[in-house]
Amino acid sequence: MNRIGQIWPAITRALRLFAVAAVLAPALGAMAHVATARAEMSGPAKLVVNVTSLRSGEGKVHFGLYDREDGFPTFDGRLAGAEVAADKAGVTYEFSDLPPGLYAVTVFHDENANGEFDFNFIGLPKEGYGFSNGATGFLSAPSFQAAGVKVGEDDAKIVIQVTY
Repeated sequence: MNRIGQIWPAITRALRLFAVAAVLAPALGAMAHVATARAEMSGPAKLVVNVTSLRSGEGKVHFGLYDREDGFPTFDGRLAGAEVAADKAGVTYEFSDLPPGLYAVTVFHDENANGEFDFNFIGLPKEGYGFSNGATGFLSAPSFQAAGVKVGEDDAKIVIQVTY
């Protein structure tokens, strides 16, 4: 077999790959353009959190926003946090500039305004608390998935009822 006969299969494969690439390149370019345009059209969203069932207007309400299971619901694991003055009628806080994704929110009513979530001598909470989705846990915090709220391209609104 001569040299051309030995390399002809490789040349044929290369020509086929080039032809496939020439056909697919414009389609892939168009898909990338559509994805970029869609991303530019959808801006960051807001997550509006309304907190109800506060037993008093004393102290502050602390908010924690989480975007991953790792570190939920610890102080250090938060993506963002905030505090607002308590109002027995309820309070609202808005997390803004959120990319689409799954988030969980924690709140606690710091009635004595000491900046800490207080427990009694046997380890039970002395102050009110709540989680997004009304999630609860048994002798511990709920999972991130149970408290998870999906934020898409549009704003999301949730209500958290505080438990004492």
